[in-house]
Amino acid sequence: MELYQIKSFIAVAEEGNLTRASMRLFASQPAVSAHIKSLEEELGVVLFERTPKGMRLTSEGELLLAKARRILDDAREFMNQAVSLRDELAGMAKIGLNSSPNLLKITELVAAVAQAFPRLELHLIHSEANRVLKYLKNEQLDAGFYKGLIPDDRFQALPLTKVNMVVTGPIEFKGKMDAASIDDLAKMPWIWRTSDGPFMCFGSTLFSNACFSNTRVIVAEDDETMRSLLIGGAGLQLMEEGKARADAANGKVSIWPGEKVRTRLSFIYLARRQEDPIIVSLCNVLRRVWGLDENT
Repeated sequence: MELYQIKSFIAVAEEGNLTRASMRLFASQPAVSAHIKSLEEELGVVLFERTPKGMRLTSEGELLLAKARRILDDAREFMNQAVSLRDELAGMAKIGLNSSPNLLKITELVAAVAQAFPRLELHLIHSEANRVLKYLKNEQLDAGFYKGLIPDDRFQALPLTKVNMVVTGPIEFKGKMDAASIDDLAKMPWIWRTSDGPFMCFGSTLFSNACFSNTRVIVAEDDETMRSLLIGGAGLQLMEEGKARADAANGKVSIWPGEKVRTRLSFIYLARRQEDPIIVSLCNVLRRVWGLDENT
């Protein structure tokens, strides 16, 4: 039995689909299918029922899934122990970026890591918030930056700072936005992010009583598309205050003078990896970069 078979078993069990599991593992679908078949043959147990809707765990598969996860956790602990015995931290860390490099202090982070851990290679990957969570769960990222409340106890986070979000609209909306109530804003066209839903994920009560049921909505996936639509007059959106102020100063957008939405920016990773030497080292560097207390 090989670790790649265990990883394939867990991926197929969690995704319920060979195609999604193969994408998650960066492997071909036939290869993942072969891993499952060879593992079943070696164990003498059928792990999955093949159904028209995908792969469903058998009762035996359900029992073995928890043990498979423990095997992977033990393998990670083994590797972490080996890394901690090295004279110098080395390897690769894949970090998801969900905002502008300036806001995230990426230049300072890269410089600090290069000085403290010259053999640690950083891979910086731009990704939206919910994708950061997905890629962490799938182990396509080691850690990432995230705005908002941490979704559940599978994740752990180092809080970095608070970020203000402001209601921003096209420059031609300025007159009506200046005098608008929350209900007035709710009647205007909006641009929402694909992964955020109605953007209430920031935990604000700002729009809790407003009705958006008749609002024209455009859904976009990334910051630049949303910004282009905003400047082009498509509708309102929530934007990081720093970006919005810069665009407003250049006459590109208008900002509603009412309440701001405040959210937390954190460095997030899987809770089970909290003792991973690379995660520990990155958190220590970030504390220095952001001027945080060592006990944060």
